Amino acid sequence: MNVSNSRREEPPKRGRAPREPKEPREKVKHPILRALGRTLATLICLGIMVCSLAAVAAVYYAVQATANDGNLLDLDNIELSQSSTVVATDPDTGETKMIGGGGELGLPELQPAEGVKNTYYHGFTAQELDSIVRGNGCTVLYIQTLDDIFVQSYADLFTDKLAAAQSGETLLYRVTDAGFAPMPMEVSAQ
Repeated sequence: MNVSNSRREEPPKRGRAPREPKEPREKVKHPILRALGRTLATLICLGIMVCSLAAVAAVYYAVQATANDGNLLDLDNIELSQSSTVVATDPDTGETKMIGGGGELGLPELQPAEGVKNTYYHGFTAQELDSIVRGNGCTVLYIQTLDDIFVQSYADLFTDKLAAAQSGETLLYRVTDAGFAPMPMEVSAQ
């Protein structure tokens, strides 16, 4: 026994041996909260899928351009061609060939000297572009990108001088005898 009062020894306990330390318990799981969370996540995923399908359907049926007789433009029965692919017939040989796809259309004299716009530039006079569009049987033009070069080069081909496209009213133009006339769009052009 230690006689100094600085440290006392406790007498040994009698009776049972000391217990083994308990293992930490897992947190109690809440099955209702877990099920609620899973249900909520599933509903969110289903909502996203439904909205995606609705968006696809809206895009498919959004373009409802009306003809003069009031009939809707039937996009299911029209063969659409890529507007940025330029096909022309050589007047000397009569051979039809693809000149290029994508890029910028404009007057030959407005072709940029260098850079990307130069690489993908297709220079046509207004008369050449008009005859290419009409020669391919195109009935509707979609103006995907409108820039200053295109406006400066071809505004005279359009009955409104491209004013409707520049103001964001439409990007669709019907090919008519008077020129390319703006068509109403149900979805905003902007």
